[in-house]
Amino acid sequence: MATQLQMSRMTVIRYLRTDAFPERAQPRRVSVLDPYVPYLQKRWDAGGHNGVELWREIQALGFSGTRRMVSNWVVLRRELQLGRPSASGRRPALPKAPAVQLPPVSAEGAGYRLPAPRQLVWLLLRPEDALTSSDHEILKDIRRDKDLERAYTLTQRFRQMMRQRTATAFDSWLVDCLTSGMPELVHFASGLQREHSAVQAALTLPYSNGQVEAQITKLKLLKRQSYGRAKLDLLRQRMLHAA
Repeated sequence: MATQLQMSRMTVIRYLRTDAFPERAQPRRVSVLDPYVPYLQKRWDAGGHNGVELWREIQALGFSGTRRMVSNWVVLRRELQLGRPSASGRRPALPKAPAVQLPPVSAEGAGYRLPAPRQLVWLLLRPEDALTSSDHEILKDIRRDKDLERAYTLTQRFRQMMRQRTATAFDSWLVDCLTSGMPELVHFASGLQREHSAVQAALTLPYSNGQVEAQITKLKLLKRQSYGRAKLDLLRQRMLHAA
């Protein structure tokens, strides 16, 4: 299948494990400037062409980006207005204005653009006290879905279990994941179930192999610095000296 479709074999394996058609990647990344493009366009049409002033105005509205982002938008707008091509020979394209109105409306009015999937994952992993007000609104909205609510609950239970090292909660969490009906959680829990004794030891014992891993990393670094020219006796001396 990978040969006929000219795809990576791991991609084909990942698609086969899913129960639904995988989501396609977005054509471009979402910028923090996108929600403020309508306001910038309105100010530009009214004669406001100073990038610093525009940046200060949208900063008062909640914009968290840098001044350079607004300056780049102003430069692109001027190039389009003058009809000049960019350095690559192409005419610059402005970010498309999303269908939002300023000031932002509440989550019930869908007055925000959902972040990228990787950013949404962090909303499920981070503790609630570390989220901003806008993150709370998005999280509250996506938790209306039953599957996402189940995933969020299990994720927070796992994070709390690992932080507090409560080994007694591992078995019940494992059963809930295996019976959740979500392939990703089932696959993750199955891997932990095969390493049940190791996970229990990590949650109960005070020992760690962090020091061993650090020494291995140091040894590999010294070996790479020699570029294969040093003999074992010289590598041994360098390792003992570094230790």
